[in-house]
Amino acid sequence: MFCLASALHFDRIKELVSSRDVPKILEVLDSVAVLIQGCWVIKSEFKFSGRAGLCRDYLLGIFLKDRYVSRKEFSDIALLTSDTVRDILSEISTLRTGKRWEFKLPTDTKFMKA
Repeated sequence: MFCLASALHFDRIKELVSSRDVPKILEVLDSVAVLIQGCWVIKSEFKFSGRAGLCRDYLLGIFLKDRYVSRKEFSDIALLTSDTVRDILSEISTLRTGKRWEFKLPTDTKFMKA
């Protein structure tokens, strides 16, 4: 399911899986994804290794608190190649004006309230 996207709303996940057992779905999700702004994002260990994976975890931490991050803020901390920084950012966020990157999905307030 995360082959389709690195971040998904819970309603979309329920559409993609055959089970309707919500507790079981959540159990599986907890083992492969993290919750960011009410959306499920595949864990870094399944996408990147080494320093890149640690830096992606750091980026997810930023997105826990804020919808936006500047490329400079992230790349100054990450100390990765420009291509790797872009790959990590573009996988879970979208470039907006002013060189700020916004978390790719709208906050899933419906899931957060459930």
